[in-house]
Amino acid sequence: MNIKVCVGSSCHLKGSYDVILAMKDILKKYDVEDSELNNASYYGRIFAKSGGIAKGIADVAKEMGVEGVKPIAMNGIAECKAALTKLKFNKTTENFFEGMACDGGCLNGPVCITHSPRNVVDVDKYGNEAKEKTIFNTVKLMTEF
Repeated sequence: MNIKVCVGSSCHLKGSYDVILAMKDILKKYDVEDSELNNASYYGRIFAKSGGIAKGIADVAKEMGVEGVKPIAMNGIAECKAALTKLKFNKTTENFFEGMACDGGCLNGPVCITHSPRNVVDVDKYGNEAKEKTIFNTVKLMTEF
């Protein structure tokens, strides 16, 4: 099992990080222009909301005809702890775990300017504007370059 921690999670990990980097800081550090990233896929655009990664996993499994994929989206520290405790004691049927420490996901994290239910609406709208709606279109596009 892999557990990934977002760059903004220091608010939850109490001093585990000295610095929180925003995506714009990372792009600037590596001299990447925002315009180079304008064609993110639907899944690349919705991952930041709670349930976004789990939705991507479920949709890709369905597209590929893979059965038995049972994702769970854990929203906030309490839900993460509860679901992982169930996993520890073999009391869960899910087999893919998306854990968002920040309530609502990264879009409500410490480097976000606003914290409101509108954030989810905006992320959904942005996701629906993507040219590539499936993972296969995205992969195909990437292999053409």
